[in-house]
Amino acid sequence: MNFTFKVENGQNILDLSENVNLYEIGCIRMMPLHKLVVTGVPLANSETSQFRGMPLEELDISGTKINKLGFVKAIPNLQKLIISKGPFAASLLKKVRKEMTFQLIEI
Repeated sequence: MNFTFKVENGQNILDLSENVNLYEIGCIRMMPLHKLVVTGVPLANSETSQFRGMPLEELDISGTKINKLGFVKAIPNLQKLIISKGPFAASLLKKVRKEMTFQLIEI
């Protein structure tokens, strides 16, 4: 498994992107992460429970199998969510917190 962990301006950043054999991320549950990148990791909706209550401010789930966004309400500090353009309808995005920034990625 390849990953990058760094601290920038006091923010803990974990990049797990492109780990195509990573299906579970329970090990991050209690980590004080501010930014998490799981681009290209085949995570399913069931793994979104790991994000609940984390201090995440930015989350990149583009290229995953995640296609439901109800979990974002349980991430109190989330300000930016990066998602793949395909799996999410515009009407679904409107239902999610309005103060959040979305970035749609073509995958």
